[in-house]
Amino acid sequence: MSYLDYGMVLFLVLVVIAGVGGFIMANKS
Repeated sequence: MSYLDYGMVLFLVLVVIAGVGGFIMANKS
């Protein structure tokens, strides 16, 4: 796995975490 692939996966994971976190925060408020 190249560094570019690793960066892409890491970016996608951060996007998913941000999306789930925002969804939970929106439901709480």
